Amino acid sequence: MSKNESGAARDEDVLKPKIDEIHRSVESEVILEYLKEQRTERRWKTVRRIFITLMIVSGLVLYAGTLAGSLGYRMLPSSNAVAVVPITGVISQNSAASADSVITVLEKLFAAEKVKGIVLVIDSGGGSPTEAERITRFIDREKERTGKPVHAVCGSMCASAAYMIAIHADSVYAGEYSWTGSIGAIMKGWDAHELIERFDIDQRVFASGPLKDLMNPFTEMSPEMTEKLKGLVNKTAQTFASEVKEMRGASLAEGKDLFSGAVWTGTDSLELGLVDAIGTVETVLEREFSGLPSKVYRPKERGNTFFDRVLGNIGRGMAEALIQEHGGVQL
Repeated sequence: MSKNESGAARDEDVLKPKIDEIHRSVESEVILEYLKEQRTERRWKTVRRIFITLMIVSGLVLYAGTLAGSLGYRMLPSSNAVAVVPITGVISQNSAASADSVITVLEKLFAAEKVKGIVLVIDSGGGSPTEAERITRFIDREKERTGKPVHAVCGSMCASAAYMIAIHADSVYAGEYSWTGSIGAIMKGWDAHELIERFDIDQRVFASGPLKDLMNPFTEMSPEMTEKLKGLVNKTAQTFASEVKEMRGASLAEGKDLFSGAVWTGTDSLELGLVDAIGTVETVLEREFSGLPSKVYRPKERGNTFFDRVLGNIGRGMAEALIQEHGGVQL
């Protein structure tokens, strides 16, 4: 071996441990960096799992809460209190003022020992007489069963079916600017038979009797149909008037036409005997339930979720408008 080869071998022997040490150091750094990345990734995975879990739990809680609310579940008072129940909007089957929604809330309030009285705050132009009938019959039955006082307060409007509900309370209050009354019945519909004739369109109808096709807007109404519908409306109005006379009794002013379908201000309503006193909800709480705290229990639409109710409001509003324009007898 030459001198140069011998020197190179010695240098290699000297450098090899250092090179190996450098390799080990680099490998250690790589491993440490990899482990750090793994730990960081695990942390983020844990954070993501926790976040997703919280979102799912929050969603379930929101769903349960809105579902429970739509079904009428509320926190009842733990001490003596007065329950204030707003009845607002059109009284119809699919609204917050439906019989199902209102009765669900009232049922729990009548059964609650700590609820010492109920105040109905009514702000509605009316609606379905059958929905109002269910609510009034329930109120009458539960008042007799429990002995709990029920008072009604008229909001800006307490007319037709809404007024029917109010008169079944122990007393009826109205603000000076409230409008009450509209005791009567109405049925609306469209007559479009000339329109479809203009476009040479014919609707084929097969009915089992001459009155089976009542209120069809695409066929001309016969005199017999007109008389039948007028009879239905008048009979419904008479039934409503009889109920007002029965519930208000001697309070009603004599010699006044109270059943023309007109509405009156709160002051006029008091003079006519349609209400018992002028006042607001605060007046009733102070006068009838002095010293007791109050809590609001608001009936809600019977949708399954918050999203169902929000998304359904637009379509439901359009449907209710159509029902009022072309549907059954309304109060």
